[in-house]
Order: sequence, then structure tokens, then C-alpha cells
Amino acid sequence: METYREPSGKEAAPSGSAAPRGNSLLDRLAHRPARTPAGVLLACGAGLLLIFGLDYVTPGEMHPEMLYALVILGGLWTRRAALILVLSLLTNVCIVLGYLLSPLTSSYWIALVNRGFAVILVWTVAALVYVIERTLDRLEGNRP
Repeated sequence: METYREPSGKEAAPSGSAAPRGNSLLDRLAHRPARTPAGVLLACGAGLLLIFGLDYVTPGEMHPEMLYALVILGGLWTRRAALILVLSLLTNVCIVLGYLLSPLTSSYWIALVNRGFAVILVWTVAALVYVIERTLDRLEGNRP
């Protein structure tokens, strides 16, 4: 079997092995240990409640619902695509509840448009996290 030599002259691992091939960010992320889903759910749940509380107490001119995208990034701590979907759905429920429960001090259509932007942001971040997770799994050889 032919080995690949890095530009530095070191031998790299064969292409089918799970050993890191270099010091790139993706190589380091691909070989990170997965966190337990319980710990991630606890951290993301706490973040979700904190952002929802902030959304509830702030006036209508402020839009903290964009912070829900940070909760979705918690999906990077695990290797489970289902958790990303669950977090995305929960954040959407919180965005809708935040609209219904928050005092409306500005025009309702402005609040609806901003909530719509928040939903688009959440699903865009969820899609990116999912693609990153699939890429990392492919680097490890777990998926075709």
C-alpha cells in the first residue's frame, strides 16, 4: 500500500484509516470525543430557557429571538442529527410562544417579520450544523 507524504516530509496515515491526517481544523474536530446527550440537552435546555426569559421580558422593539441560533450550535457537541432537529423544533416553539406572550409595543407586522427572520436563521444554522456533522463523520469513515 502506498503511503502519502505530507509536504513536511512526514508519512501520513493511509487514506482509509481513522488517524488524523494533519493539523487542520476539520481533522482535529473529526477526532473529538462526542459528548453525552444528557449533558448537551441540559446545557441547551438552560440556554433555551434563558433566551426565552429574555425574550419574554424585553419590549417589542428588541429582538433577542435571534439568539436561539446559539442553542442550535449546541448540536455540534454531539454526533446526533436527531438532536439538531429536536433543538430546532424547540426553538421554533419558543419563537412562536415569545411572540404570543411578549407585550406588543410596536407594529404587529414588524414583530412577525422579525420572528420570521429568526425562524429562517434557526433552520439555516441547523442545516449548517447538520452538514458539518456529516462531514466530520465522513472524515472518520463512519458514513459513506
